[in-house]
Amino acid sequence: MAKIEFKRIEEGIYSYLDNALEEGKIDRQSYEMAKANCIKYLDEWLTDENFLRISPNVRNGIYKAVEDGRWEDIVNTFRKKMSFGTGGIRGFMAMDRDSIIRLKEEGLDAPILKGPNTINNIVLLLTSAGVAQFGRERGFSKIVIGYDSRIRGGDFAKLIAQEFLAYGFTVYLFDEACPFPEVTFAIPHVKADMGILLSASHNDYRYNGYKL
Repeated sequence: MAKIEFKRIEEGIYSYLDNALEEGKIDRQSYEMAKANCIKYLDEWLTDENFLRISPNVRNGIYKAVEDGRWEDIVNTFRKKMSFGTGGIRGFMAMDRDSIIRLKEEGLDAPILKGPNTINNIVLLLTSAGVAQFGRERGFSKIVIGYDSRIRGGDFAKLIAQEFLAYGFTVYLFDEACPFPEVTFAIPHVKADMGILLSASHNDYRYNGYKL
């Protein structure tokens, strides 16, 4: 897809946010946060060569959303970074059904809208790098990785398994979808130091999560 001038993206985001605030769809705090973060994170995701190496279609997904005028989805995708809480991270893999279908049919690099506030290959690799560094600092060397039956769960699990292997971990990767108790059982059984399950529990098909 042809490159879109960044000024056009800025104008679209600011126009959406101003209208949403005026119409009472968002509060002042959400408005200020989105205004401060969206442009900064969009610029990063459009220009960072590491992101483009991981996911060559990331630009195309963003540009297509701009062409389609999906400003609300763009703002929700870039208004913040997912924060790692006590249970890990959880969020949308995509904002709409059509994008989930493309993810299912075309794989992890499908040209869908993705950013720091969605579960995608870039976010999962960044998160796994942080977890791996945390583990290595504490002398950890073994990890169990499982996933549930959500779309592309196995592919996401293989992706992060490769990241932990690159950090020198021994990885025990489930070869089929599994529930959380199987992961918690496997950790002491194989004498692993950590375990991860890719799952969003009760949330609908658009979601996924990363439980440590």
